[in-house]
Amino acid sequence: MNQMNYMSIFMLSLCSIRTKKFIENHLRKDLATIKYFFSTNGIQVLVENPDGSEELMVVVQASYDTLHLCHLSNTRIGNVQRLVGFSKGEDDLIEIKCPMQIPIYEKSMKSAIVEHVTALFTRSSPAIHLDVQVDDYLGELVPITGVESTGLSGNQVDVAFLEELFTKYPSQKSAFIVPQLMGELNVDSKLHELQYLRCKNVSRLAVPIAKRFNGSELMLVNADLDVVEEIPSVLTKWMSNEAYHNLDFMYINSASQIDITRLRIPQAAQTRWSLEPYMFEYESSNKNLFVNAVTIDCREFYQIERESDRKMAAFLVSNHSFVLLVWNRTRDQFVEVVR
Repeated sequence: MNQMNYMSIFMLSLCSIRTKKFIENHLRKDLATIKYFFSTNGIQVLVENPDGSEELMVVVQASYDTLHLCHLSNTRIGNVQRLVGFSKGEDDLIEIKCPMQIPIYEKSMKSAIVEHVTALFTRSSPAIHLDVQVDDYLGELVPITGVESTGLSGNQVDVAFLEELFTKYPSQKSAFIVPQLMGELNVDSKLHELQYLRCKNVSRLAVPIAKRFNGSELMLVNADLDVVEEIPSVLTKWMSNEAYHNLDFMYINSASQIDITRLRIPQAAQTRWSLEPYMFEYESSNKNLFVNAVTIDCREFYQIERESDRKMAAFLVSNHSFVLLVWNRTRDQFVEVVR
């Protein structure tokens, strides 16, 4: 059984309650992450192996007019007994078809899939990742224990939906948000408390997010950024230890060109990087932000020092971006280079 692929294991677990219990008690496959993907088209569950490779485990296709074309079976998934269809999709993958556009079916099927998969891995401790395609027909979010990271796709997402999502899944450490952010952000938004946050279309919400972010990695793209106010504020608050206590990496990409001549950088932040080492090496523990380790030459950056612990950081403002890199070194762990 431990040599079978994950889709075969899932299909085998549908045969009977006794078979499912046997798998729960004897499955010993090593896995890193379980990934749930919810959209109006259905549900997918993928398993990520320790080497980073992924396997598709479950495909549930939302359907309510093609079930007659499938092989129908009264099947128990989780604690739900329902007549579902089975058909072969692309690459001979077996798809489960269910009338998920009907709300009562949609919610119960989502819950059933989560419950069934969770039970199969009771002897493992994988990380849980959630992918959601946001649109008007998504349906209700269902409980999933231990969700640590979320990816959102779609055109737009209201921050009210994000607050609901992070409240329902309170173990969240990271989020990668592709849709354009809409709505108003509260001062106590749960976005600020994420350890890792990447927004691809942050727009006018870049400023309130950057002001109050308490995590370690922040990437904001397509930002409406007031460089006169915000960049000096970030630098001053980091140097005084007023904010950004846990920050390792901040990158803000501006939607419009930054007028560098308007910047009023604090006096303490006007020195070019003149220290050795100068190659900033960073490997994120969150692969949603950086797939690989990054190495950045800081010799064109400016240096700043935090007053409380003398930790050093490097920053650079270019035509379209602001980068802040926090070194895991104090000033006395560098050597001054004479140029």
